[in-house]
Amino acid sequence: MDFSERLSILIKNQGITAKSLAVKLNIGATAISDWKRGKSSPSPQVLIGISQIFNVSIDYLLTGIEVEKNSRFEESDYTLEDQHIIKLYHDCPDDVKKEILEYIEFKYTKAQQVAQQVRQEAANQQNLA
Repeated sequence: MDFSERLSILIKNQGITAKSLAVKLNIGATAISDWKRGKSSPSPQVLIGISQIFNVSIDYLLTGIEVEKNSRFEESDYTLEDQHIIKLYHDCPDDVKKEILEYIEFKYTKAQQVAQQVRQEAANQQNLA
């Protein structure tokens, strides 16, 4: 996923229009359209504004990866998708939260096992070569 796709998702998830984003950034609406189509990119100053409006890091805008600021979790450390998931989870009854957590732990463990198998198979292939 590149910047144009991330920007489109952020705009959609925030429920704002490209025109209103342009007004907030004090730029023309055509610039937003060009960014969403990958025809151009915002300046560093505008990237700062976008990151502040959507409460994401510039690293996330450019790479899709949030940089860990410190060991404490802060709302600004999460993408909009993460924040939405956390809000939904927070609003669930305790028994549903328990089921969600068990499911996530199950999927995480399964993914770790698959990753270990892939690493092992790659090591075996290297040994055969």
